[in-house]
Amino acid sequence: MKNFADDADRWEEFKKLLSQEDKANLESILTKARINAYNGVDLNTTLTKQEKTWTTNIVCQAILWGFC
Repeated sequence: MKNFADDADRWEEFKKLLSQEDKANLESILTKARINAYNGVDLNTTLTKQEKTWTTNIVCQAILWGFC
């Protein structure tokens, strides 16, 4: 998370609010993603409907915390 180096404390506080299930889902989705040559994110596989729902929820939380 070098993009948020200045917000490391806030990021750690945000991660503490995540449940164990959220942390496992985050790890699972991050292993499916990689950065391409244009600094965009590519998924190695498509996400399941459940993974898409979880991702939407975590992105909404991140927006509220000002990370997106």
